[in-house]
Amino acid sequence: MLKMPISVVIPIYNAARFVSRAIESALGQSFPPDEIMVIDDGSTDETAAIVESYGDRVIYQYQPNQGASVARNNGITIAKNDIIALLDADDYWPVDKLERQMRLLHDNSTADLVWGLVKIEYAHQGLERFVSFEKAPDDIAPIACLGAALFRRKAFEKVGLFDKRFDPSEDWDWYNRAQEKKLNILRDSEIGLYYYRHDDNLTSDIPKLAQSHLDFLKKTLNRRRINFRE
Repeated sequence: MLKMPISVVIPIYNAARFVSRAIESALGQSFPPDEIMVIDDGSTDETAAIVESYGDRVIYQYQPNQGASVARNNGITIAKNDIIALLDADDYWPVDKLERQMRLLHDNSTADLVWGLVKIEYAHQGLERFVSFEKAPDDIAPIACLGAALFRRKAFEKVGLFDKRFDPSEDWDWYNRAQEKKLNILRDSEIGLYYYRHDDNLTSDIPKLAQSHLDFLKKTLNRRRINFRE
């Protein structure tokens, strides 16, 4: 069987009620990751105890509260493998996500990353919907859920890490930069992530989300103006 060791990075902040599901979905993969790291962004709940209960199957690292982007970036930086998966603590994966996307990367040596579909689950309404990148314009992602993707490290070397100024729109900002750098992004036609919407999502703060969208869009337009002039 082909083997491409994978590092999983899970940033977390006060998500004790969700993190076990995320960790279990990583541990239960049909192609298990070589490394699972939980980067705790200053949690004050029972997060540490829950993560540490997994023993040496999960690496736990604490940092003072600096935001999800910093936690994610720290995990990427210290990850020991060149294939990296990102998973938010309140989301989870289908059991074959890593194996399926790892095979796509293996069979396409020039690909920088592969991005799958997202299935959104709503905590209260009992509703769900699918979001497909195939239906999006080439330069705009309808929802850039990082957990639906599998990255080669070179993708971050080409694009850079996540910009903490744009939390919680750092994923959109990164995807736009990836498009500008013309990364080779494969499309996975299967579900790559179950995205759980609930009252404590960072994206539930609509004013903050709208402002972060506006900020990163201004930055994107300014960057493209400069590149066009050059």
